[in-house]
Amino acid sequence: LSGWLEDRTFPKAAEPICKKAMADLKKFPQAHESKTPHDRAVVVRETTARLQEMLDDLRAVVPKTADAKWINLWIDDWGTHLKDRLDFARRLDTKGAGEEFFESTKANTQISKSLDAYAENNQMVSCETPGDV
Repeated sequence: LSGWLEDRTFPKAAEPICKKAMADLKKFPQAHESKTPHDRAVVVRETTARLQEMLDDLRAVVPKTADAKWINLWIDDWGTHLKDRLDFARRLDTKGAGEEFFESTKANTQISKSLDAYAENNQMVSCETPGDV
């Protein structure tokens, strides 16, 4: 498996952190159901802030092993995904309804696919991107 972590310390610690964050996201209104682009931007910013908390919590449990480099790169990629979300919110506020969510790419595909594959391969399904914007 691509990106499989032999040391299961991080996946075991990460899954509950991500699971709690994803449960918290469900408490927000669905961004795509917002009445105005501004309302949608507000939801995207609020949910992104919660995801940033999740990343901070994940960084705190990265083991000091050889895997740390790869785990930190994955968390950095998550950070790129959050920047993409905030860019979308900014464009919704400045340009309005016609805006679409654009993702940075990694390995010639959307960064969320790379993030999700790593999470799935390491049995951290709650750490997949929420697809909620």
